[in-house]
Amino acid sequence: MKGQEQNAQNQFAKECIYTALMQLMETTSFSDISITEITRKAGVSRMAYYRNYGSKEDIIIQYLNTLFQVYLEEIRSYGQVDVFQFAYLYFAYFRKHEVLIKNLLRSNLWNLLLDRFDTYLHSIFAGLLTHDITSPEMKAYEVHFLAGGLYKILIEWVQNDMAQSDEEMAALICKLAPSSNQN
Repeated sequence: MKGQEQNAQNQFAKECIYTALMQLMETTSFSDISITEITRKAGVSRMAYYRNYGSKEDIIIQYLNTLFQVYLEEIRSYGQVDVFQFAYLYFAYFRKHEVLIKNLLRSNLWNLLLDRFDTYLHSIFAGLLTHDITSPEMKAYEVHFLAGGLYKILIEWVQNDMAQSDEEMAALICKLAPSSNQN
C-alpha cells in the first residue's frame, strides 16, 4: 500500500511540474525558466523535481511519451479504422493539447514533438497502411513520409488556431492520403 501511495504522490508531483512549466512557458522564454521557478510554481521540492527529471526538456519528453501512448491505445481500441476515422481521431486528440503544441513552437522545441511522431507513428501506421510495399526500407520511407506530412499539417492547423473542425481536417487528409480508399 505504501508503494502505491508513494507512486500516486510522485505522479501528482509530475503533473504539477508539467502544469507549472506549461504556465511559465506561456509568458517566459523556455531558456529563461529556472528549476526554482518551476518547483515554486508547482509547489514541489527540488528533490521531487530531480527525482523525476534530469532537465526541463525531460518534463516535456515524458509528457509527450504518455500523450502518444494514450493516443496509440485509443487508436488500437477502435480496431481497424479507415483513413477518415484515423484522421478524425488524430485531430480530435491533438485539439486537446493546443497549449502544449503552441508552447513548443513558441519555444523552438518543435523537434521534441517531431521525435515523438517518428517513434509512435510507426506503431500506429503498421495497422493502417494498405500499400503492397514489401521492402522494409520502402515501408520505412512511407511511414516517414506520412508522419512528416501529418506533423506539418498539425503544426499549420495549430498556428491557424485550429480554425477548421476535426471533420474538415479528416476530410482533407482523405484527399491527400496516398493509400486512402475514400472517394
